[in-house]
Amino acid sequence: MNCKIILLLVVVFPFFSDGQTPYMFRDTSVAVFHGSTRLTNPWASGMNTPVFAEIDLNGDGIMDLIEFDAPSFRVNPFINLGFANKTCYVYAPEYRPVFPDILEGWVRTFDIDFDGDMDLFSYFGGGISFFRNDISAGNGLFFTQISNSIQTHYGGFQTNVYESRVNAPALSDIDDDGDMDILAFSISGSWVEHHENYSMDSTGTPGQMKFHNIPICWGYFVLANNSNVAIMPPVLPTCPLYMANPYSRMFDSEEELVSNDHPLYQVEKGMRHSGSSLLVFDSDGDGDKDVLNGDILGSNVLYLENCGTPDSAWICAQDSFFPSYDVPAKMLDVAGPHYFDGNNDGKRIL
Repeated sequence: MNCKIILLLVVVFPFFSDGQTPYMFRDTSVAVFHGSTRLTNPWASGMNTPVFAEIDLNGDGIMDLIEFDAPSFRVNPFINLGFANKTCYVYAPEYRPVFPDILEGWVRTFDIDFDGDMDLFSYFGGGISFFRNDISAGNGLFFTQISNSIQTHYGGFQTNVYESRVNAPALSDIDDDGDMDILAFSISGSWVEHHENYSMDSTGTPGQMKFHNIPICWGYFVLANNSNVAIMPPVLPTCPLYMANPYSRMFDSEEELVSNDHPLYQVEKGMRHSGSSLLVFDSDGDGDKDVLNGDILGSNVLYLENCGTPDSAWICAQDSFFPSYDVPAKMLDVAGPHYFDGNNDGKRIL
């Protein structure tokens, strides 16, 4: 079956004083061309800094796609027609009103309660907001806000999982114990903090949010302060000193934090590096999570290989022009790596 191009045009006529009745209709026959090329989904608007995420919009069991455009706070939904070995998404603006109007910065989806429905996460106020997906046959797609600030424990100190509007975290089951963990950049944006979820350990169910910070930089690497490359072990044998610091949350802003004279804060001050998009996945099938990172300081995509274990990450190699074995990715702005099955062949692609 060929993938049909489906277009949507909404025309709204104004009210007239002569009593004419306004009406609205959809015309799917209007084609848009660039030269001789017919455009697919031309009415989906432009994409300035797109962030993509998988979610089943219509409950048919096939993963659809949403695109979030941060500058305009706009969600663009696309229905996956599901044709095998074909990339065919249809713009579906009727789903836009379903999404929360407070999304900001970035979006991520992850099935936190493992009920088969992708839940929604976004930036909010220096942290991460969480919206549970309560889709049902009767009500369709529906989100319930559970938290506007996911909490974590730093020893005996509880605070929000810090995240920046310009640093997108990775949500993944890092230790393969059946619940969602969080990898997020520190307040400096230079190294990654691991917030391990103890939901399965403490309750036996995955849907709870019982996060505890693991007080070392995950993977024992930091980002350079002038490019999208990593400084890896053993160059930084003192990496455990770069631990997540709960006292940093006692300051009102990053500016106040990095102006402090304490030596630990000077580490943050010397390595400020915000503006990254983080993705983790098991690229080599060895059971631990590897890293892809896009960054404001480079047009490249950085790949970091994990030679550790699911419980103890250790970055051992990097490819700063990923994929160097093929055509390296190069973006004019921040490269945002994404990982999903875009052509319905049963395999995820980058």
